[in-house]
Amino acid sequence: MEKLKFKELFGYGIGGFGESMSFALVNTYIMFYCTESLGISAGYMAAMLFIARIFDAFNDPVMGMITENTRMKWGKHRPWVLIGAATNAVILVFTFNPRLAMATDPRVYILLFCVLHDITYTIIDVPYYAYAANFLDPAERDKISMVPRIVGGVGGFAIQAIGLAIVMALSPNNLGQGFFRLSLIIAVIFVSFAAVAAKSMKNRSVAQQEKKFTLAETFRALKGNDQLVVIITVFALAQIAPTLSNSVALYYFKYVWGDPKAYSVFMMAAGAAMGVSLVAYPFLAKRFSRHRIFSTALALSIAGFAVMFLSVNIARNIYALLPGVLLGLCGFGCVAVLNTVFLVDVVEYGEWKQGYRSESIAFAMLTFLGKFAGAVAAVVVGLGLQLVGYVSTTEDIMGTFEAAAAIVSQPAGVVPALNIMMFALPPLLVGAALLLYLKKYKLRGAFMERVTQELQAKRSL
Repeated sequence: MEKLKFKELFGYGIGGFGESMSFALVNTYIMFYCTESLGISAGYMAAMLFIARIFDAFNDPVMGMITENTRMKWGKHRPWVLIGAATNAVILVFTFNPRLAMATDPRVYILLFCVLHDITYTIIDVPYYAYAANFLDPAERDKISMVPRIVGGVGGFAIQAIGLAIVMALSPNNLGQGFFRLSLIIAVIFVSFAAVAAKSMKNRSVAQQEKKFTLAETFRALKGNDQLVVIITVFALAQIAPTLSNSVALYYFKYVWGDPKAYSVFMMAAGAAMGVSLVAYPFLAKRFSRHRIFSTALALSIAGFAVMFLSVNIARNIYALLPGVLLGLCGFGCVAVLNTVFLVDVVEYGEWKQGYRSESIAFAMLTFLGKFAGAVAAVVVGLGLQLVGYVSTTEDIMGTFEAAAAIVSQPAGVVPALNIMMFALPPLLVGAALLLYLKKYKLRGAFMERVTQELQAKRSL
């Protein structure tokens, strides 16, 4: 099989930049945008996002089935990367259009476009990351899995870290209009980089097969791969933790510290930590096993939250918080890379156990992970705030982001609720992920070597 060239690696990897920016804008800010700009209640947003994303979760395996059944001149991945990028970019702009939202019923409007955003995101994300499973050499699989995660991590965390600052720079006196203008910029970047990625991808296939997947067979393929079920559950628990922390941080710094600008510093530190760990992963992978890196990364994340909790009880200062942020997010960076790497192993295991290969179906669960993590975080934040009496704001009293912190006073229960969601729940979720991984995941060491060797022998016949 043709070796991976730098041009293909770089071109493919750059596609993750705009895609992650689009996802980060919605996943990080949609709750905040709707409660603080459109005046939608936190309770409604929690219920809406959970229902929308759980409903949309069924599209992920369906898209996996469609990709597996695609037979085109351009292969089964590239056409959907282009289609998904173009449609998702358009929907992103509509999602963050406050004038259109307020001209209708903003609750119905946001529900519709959040569902459409998730559906169109699935169209690109599933085939894009499933492409990594088309490399037989484990070293090449690691490279092709790692690069889009690094590039995507930079794009996603740039939006999380400085997205709010960009919004205010684009429109200092109108939060909604600032989000709209940022969505336009991201849409252009997204489509441009996805086009480069699609052009760079080649028609590759580890195992030629004519099998067509029906919807029933798709769900049987998922159910029959026990290690896929285990690792997806582990990843879900691990991914909900930082998603929850990032989502609640917007409210935490505004209403607990009274310093909304601290959010940008917090997210820049988180992005820097993630970036360091993403870049460091290839060097770590040469010295340590995936198992050791993954388990250590989860343990570091737990330690990071503990340090953050201790620091805010000693000094309410953003710089006192940073050591814990750096420690915790370094762990999550390695976890983000290993999501893709482990799923490639799961695909191999599925072929070994079931007799057929289902790359896109397995990678559909990676798309599901991000949506599920966002849905759970939305429910926890939204319902938590609703239960303690959080008061939503609207654009007419919003003015600047800083002014809103002084204008809107919140009930006493909001502060302890934000502290619990920020520092207590995330490490509990990561701890559960670590325990499940150590007890149930078996694709490592001698067993994985056996799977790989037997598959290679079968393919050589």
